[in-house]
Amino acid sequence: MSEDATRNHDNVRGHALGDQAAMATFFAEKVTDWGERIRFFHEIARLALGHGVGIGLSHGPNRAVAESLPVDPDDYSDFLHSVGGYEYEPIKGRLAMLEAYDYFASSVDTLRQELLTIDKPENHPGFLGRGGNSVVFSITLDDKTYAVRLPYGDNNTDASTIDINLEGAVLGKGIHHLEQIIAASYVEGVTIAEIIPGREIWELTLDEVRSITSEQLSRLVDTIEIANKNGIAIDHKLSNVLYDPLEGFGIVDYGANMDRIGGLEEDLIGSVVWLEYLGSHDSPDYPQEVSGGEAGLLELKKAILQILQQYRLILESRLVDEGQAKVLNVVDRSLLSLENAVNRWQHTVDEARSTTVQGGHIPAENI
Repeated sequence: MSEDATRNHDNVRGHALGDQAAMATFFAEKVTDWGERIRFFHEIARLALGHGVGIGLSHGPNRAVAESLPVDPDDYSDFLHSVGGYEYEPIKGRLAMLEAYDYFASSVDTLRQELLTIDKPENHPGFLGRGGNSVVFSITLDDKTYAVRLPYGDNNTDASTIDINLEGAVLGKGIHHLEQIIAASYVEGVTIAEIIPGREIWELTLDEVRSITSEQLSRLVDTIEIANKNGIAIDHKLSNVLYDPLEGFGIVDYGANMDRIGGLEEDLIGSVVWLEYLGSHDSPDYPQEVSGGEAGLLELKKAILQILQQYRLILESRLVDEGQAKVLNVVDRSLLSLENAVNRWQHTVDEARSTTVQGGHIPAENI
């Protein structure tokens, strides 16, 4: 390909990516009907393949594309003018992530080929976890490791789902302890993010739970407050919260809360639930899943109780609005439940030890 041809190809592709970013932003902010959004995102590949000239403000909107979608081209053009075109941060942020995808594309293709040779994603050495819409793997380029989210099955046009994350990524850029998405493809339904250190909170060992500090709990509140202030919607699923003994808590797979639904109060209540499930293996009252059986579960409940007591003190010192009472009431109910659980498991463990002693055998660890 000649230099001129290469430059022309890059210009067309650049316009196509800009079209995707601009139209995605328009739909995210102006179209409330989710079915219409999905219909649009199924068409976004046409933009990526260059079937549009671009939506430069001086040339008017790409009417051929816009008229085939559930959008009034004039409304779209007015929107672009009202926000200042491609310099609008939500458009510019999306575009930067779309442009960055080229660097990762061949590695993602290689990953997908590798997945065709194994029975299930968990058997891949790069498997990190799975969520409701995607499976997460690690890839390494130039000695740096990244998290790749792939849509399930052959649904490689799952752009409507990943745009929720791209909305959030624009708002969460540079916020410590929030996952940073740095590249994406609407066509492939893929996002690339910097790795958040740690493990999902329900997988933590007793020692890891005990390592949680008041400072880390305070920074968790900081992260939630900043995210809420920036208009970020946090998904409260356990799999979206990681903990690392050095770095503390990290939050992944978040989006944009354009309607400001729930807000800070709901997110703080969600964080209380996270702490209740520390080390629970997703079954907080199932001792067989906890190392040490019933005695291990007792120690875990004691550790979580202490953490929640610290967390309440932090929240009490930080909350000053009308939502304070509701959040603290939730914490108090959780504390009462944990205190009852500690007493219940203490009774169970004491009975087991008494029975063992009466039977003439005392386990070495109880001597």
